[in-house]
Amino acid sequence: MADDAIIGIKSSAIAFKQHVKHAVGASYLLAILLLSFGFYEKLGIDLWIGGLALMAAHLAYQLRRLDHNDPPLALHLFQSNRDAGLFLVVAVLLSQILG
Repeated sequence: MADDAIIGIKSSAIAFKQHVKHAVGASYLLAILLLSFGFYEKLGIDLWIGGLALMAAHLAYQLRRLDHNDPPLALHLFQSNRDAGLFLVVAVLLSQILG
């Protein structure tokens, strides 16, 4: 955030300042809700639910660890979003292969 502010980049981290955890949590919740509605409409109840649950747990873990005053940690957590998405992708693929 400090680097963004120095060079004048407008970012959501700067806009939310001390409320970054709330903003990230709301974004994660919205993503999980929209994914669940979309996959339910398309696939019904299937193995994807387990992947979505793992994804939600991973995102909750990230949120619990998030510290806006620790940029290296924030970068590490952001990069681990790849893992969160992978949980869902693997579950959807298994759902399609086995179903």
